[in-house]
Amino acid sequence: MKIEIPEPLFHRLQKHAIPLVDNIPSVITKILDKYEEYENIDGVKNSLKQKKISMMIV
Repeated sequence: MKIEIPEPLFHRLQKHAIPLVDNIPSVITKILDKYEEYENIDGVKNSLKQKKISMMIV
């Protein structure tokens, strides 16, 4: 499988990479890990809708 990544997106990925250690799949894995960690804080899925509601209440 090949995925074409536009140059601007590639540069964004590079900002999160460790030179000579990471490759594109490892950077995507790091980003997905953080995203999934954020989505499952305390075992509760955090959606943008929930965040907007809590922001309106506060």
